[in-house]
Amino acid sequence: MDTKWLIRSQSIVTLAAGMIYPYYLLFLKNLGNSYSKYGLAFAVFTISSAAVSQWLGSRLDRHGIRLLTWSSVGMMAAMLIFPWITSYSWVLALQLLMGVCNAMQKMSERLLLADYTEKGERGPVIGNFHFWTSVASGFAVILGGQGRGGSDVLDDPCLGCRLANNRLEAHIVYETEAVTCLLDHAPLNEGHILILPKQHYADVDDLDESTAIEIMLTSAKLAKALKDIFRPDGITMIQNGGIFNDLTHYHMHIFPRYKEDGFAWQEPADSSNAAGRLAETGEMLREAIGLLR
Repeated sequence: MDTKWLIRSQSIVTLAAGMIYPYYLLFLKNLGNSYSKYGLAFAVFTISSAAVSQWLGSRLDRHGIRLLTWSSVGMMAAMLIFPWITSYSWVLALQLLMGVCNAMQKMSERLLLADYTEKGERGPVIGNFHFWTSVASGFAVILGGQGRGGSDVLDDPCLGCRLANNRLEAHIVYETEAVTCLLDHAPLNEGHILILPKQHYADVDDLDESTAIEIMLTSAKLAKALKDIFRPDGITMIQNGGIFNDLTHYHMHIFPRYKEDGFAWQEPADSSNAAGRLAETGEMLREAIGLLR
């Protein structure tokens, strides 16, 4: 192996990882959208990298090329895995893995550069290495940031996604790893809250089980808070789907209700046909539900 091979291989690895890097930063922001969570994620990366360095040091001379290969594979695998992670605890696990891979990569790169160069010739080689890996990284980040056919990755067309992930200003009242709860900008009554999952779902039948459970547990907690603060006559929870979902992102409305507050369930113009077909309708639904089991 010579320095040209090292420069080319690491430039390719940097290019591959760099193309995903804008999504990686956005992902960290979405799942840990507070300064403390964001800082902790990067602290886990740097501390894990430092912690493993002493252990790697005693093995570096014998396994330099192998460590460099495994670090490249591990880093690329981590970058490809993160889009499927949906909880902050997994973010920290991912940062731990990437920190270890980072230490393996940096230490083995320096060792190999030293091994394959002679004293007095190392400066130009190291400069060449840094130049090409930096160029590859820069172009990759630019290309990666132009996802979805050239549109910027931060310009998410889904308003609900941007609200749920704190990319737009909103009055957030409660938040978990899976959902964000914020005040409706046009409340039906004071305390009108929207519950939105952070991951994109269009309708209730798209929700996975854990998110659906989180939404219902959250709605119960919010209902108790609304009752304590506003002492309403009742609580209404509504979810609109299909063409009636104005955000095109699943969200549940929960708001306090009062007698004669003007909000009402409006009867359809003619419900007589539906009322007369309860037995037939019930049979059709039981059959359809049975097929879903």
